[in-house]
Amino acid sequence: MTCARLRMFSGRKSLQCGLRRAAFVAALGSAWGLAAETPGEALRVESVTAAPLAGTSALLVEVQLRNVSSAIVTAYAVTVTAQYASGERKSGYTLDDMAASLVFERVSGYGENMRFHPGDLHRARVSLARDSHSAEPVSLEAAVHLVVFAEGTAIGPESNVEMLAQNRQREAEESRAFLGDLEFAGQAPIPYRALQERAEELSSKTPENGPGRARLADLKMYARFLEGRPAELTTIQHIFQERVAVLTEQAKLKMRPQ
Repeated sequence: MTCARLRMFSGRKSLQCGLRRAAFVAALGSAWGLAAETPGEALRVESVTAAPLAGTSALLVEVQLRNVSSAIVTAYAVTVTAQYASGERKSGYTLDDMAASLVFERVSGYGENMRFHPGDLHRARVSLARDSHSAEPVSLEAAVHLVVFAEGTAIGPESNVEMLAQNRQREAEESRAFLGDLEFAGQAPIPYRALQERAEELSSKTPENGPGRARLADLKMYARFLEGRPAELTTIQHIFQERVAVLTEQAKLKMRPQ
């Protein structure tokens, strides 16, 4: 695992990237010819900064990551650890899955701008608790421990890769169920009311933070959307057909040879 440890200073500015992607790729192209063997060799930590998280006593830590691999990244996981003068250590974790951006690319062509290309910078944000004295940390450490590529390979703990694949498959199944809701709505006299009724029916059966919450959220959101735009039903169906296809495809992950 490759880590970047950076000491915080008051007023420290985040690293600024002024290089265009094409120039950056040309400069480091030879280095990217080698396959990344660890997550930290695929995504390099460029900077770590922290600021108070509004309305809470926690910190919001921002980690700038650069894709120094030769492939497009669709997901990554980052852990941040803070060291305090009191001797306490606090850790936080984030998993950013960008597979959905491939859906927008297929449907509208705009998803290309949302993907994590070689040379690109991404900002990972992690909420971190302060120590028992609510002090500022004396140092921060950020480590990348999972990277997934658009080609369907991954580097990192196999258990984490399996969990991500299961999450994507579960999202595909919920989207497939929502497609059935849209077909039902399309046969109803007033589509948005059909979605509202389906949402009310599922609300009492769907556990909080359990399976089906994403479908329930889609039912409520698109019922409101279709109330003023009934002609958009076909477009929404097309988007979710692509979503099911993309997530099913991106759930077929395999470990990249080390």
